[in-house]
Amino acid sequence: MKYLSALHAIAVLLFAMRVAGVSAQDYPAKPIRVIVPSTPGGSIDISARIIARKLEERFKSTVLVENRAGGNTMVGSLYVVNATPDGYTLLINAPSFISRALYKDPPFDVLKALTAVGPVYAGRPLAFVISSALPVRNVAEFVAYAKANAGKLNYSTAQGTTTLLMEAFKQLAGISIAKIEYKGSSQSITALMADEVQASFSNPSSAIQQAKAGKVRIIAVAGDKRMNNLPDVPTMPELGYPKLTASILMVLFAPAGVPTSAVSKLYPAVRDAVAGPEFEKAFDDAATPLLVDNAELNRLIREEIEAYLDVGRIANYQPQ
Repeated sequence: MKYLSALHAIAVLLFAMRVAGVSAQDYPAKPIRVIVPSTPGGSIDISARIIARKLEERFKSTVLVENRAGGNTMVGSLYVVNATPDGYTLLINAPSFISRALYKDPPFDVLKALTAVGPVYAGRPLAFVISSALPVRNVAEFVAYAKANAGKLNYSTAQGTTTLLMEAFKQLAGISIAKIEYKGSSQSITALMADEVQASFSNPSSAIQQAKAGKVRIIAVAGDKRMNNLPDVPTMPELGYPKLTASILMVLFAPAGVPTSAVSKLYPAVRDAVAGPEFEKAFDDAATPLLVDNAELNRLIREEIEAYLDVGRIANYQPQ
């Protein structure tokens, strides 16, 4: 009887190993979901949909994009952190890197709760954008106007990156501007176009489009060098704000513990997807495909976290 029980146990173990091996080889064997922690229409959402289409073509499998906005991207991010780590629930995000600067007790640690499964892009510097209704043309004039109208101006933000940069700018410039939060970058820029708010740090791809239409003005970029398609727009360091630099590092994540078999298929697939012409056309000069290996990507993530902590200190930002 014991002999039969032992044989049965061995048979079950061998079957489980066989199933595991087959499932690893066959990944993906069911639809993949890419969670976007912001509203439709922004750069994160656009990236997700391009990648989803390319993954579908490559894997011959369904890849769904699902928007779960709110809480400075924490709603969607936490959904993935708590998902089964099987490679079928993914997160495309960047702002979660700054959770240590935003929260006294961050809801999760990016380095421990998530695994990078694909590099997406290194964004160009965020653009400092103002309402075209303001009677100002540059940063010096904006600062003077803000001081003359203390307590009357607002800025829009849909993510912690914008919040930290604007709070740091307020400290360095000695001005007072109230914060108004939105669920997504598209709503944030729309509020700026409508003069509901008067300033924001925005992804340059959407800002440039609206600036060309005369709906907003780009008066600076938060980077170390000028952008190719904004050659006449100065950088914040040029204007006397050397620490006001920030770009967006966009990454595709899975929950920690995701099988290496899934990562080994996802990583090259994502890298190939963002290297294609469709991605370049969508972002023009606003983003550069992040064609790096896993070790370099994780180094960049750690570097990005430290950079945001530094901006938070300049802003004298009190974690919530």
